Amino acid sequence: MAQKFTENSHLRTKVRIRLDLIDELGLTNLSVLDAFAGQGLVWKEIQRQRPDLHIATVGIEKRKYINPNVIMGDNRKAMKGMDLAAFDIIDLDAFGCPWEQLTLCAQKAPFVPVVLTHISIDLGPVPKGLLRASGVPEAWY
Repeated sequence: MAQKFTENSHLRTKVRIRLDLIDELGLTNLSVLDAFAGQGLVWKEIQRQRPDLHIATVGIEKRKYINPNVIMGDNRKAMKGMDLAAFDIIDLDAFGCPWEQLTLCAQKAPFVPVVLTHISIDLGPVPKGLLRASGVPEAWY
């Protein structure tokens, strides 16, 4: 039987990665931009596991009515108009490769840590910008 990927597949791993970053940064009060917020399950679980943390999240989600506590819309457009440097952590947890969002983070908030997880369920094309940044010769793609 093929594995079915759903929103927040591998939740335990996603939470651990983020908690490791928080601990490495030594943060107890943090402001997080959750650019692919969904229902906010990852950060809710982090808060459940670590009630000692004070976490303020700003979420962005393009799907209507999935979470009333987030900015509804295209995160790329929203992030272009935001001061990304105001956040302690930017979270990019996407289906597919969030290359455009990562590029915005690098341009607008180069010193803000980004935690990135993405789910790929097929062998779709890799963004050309990612290939260039990785040093893959253009003739190869």
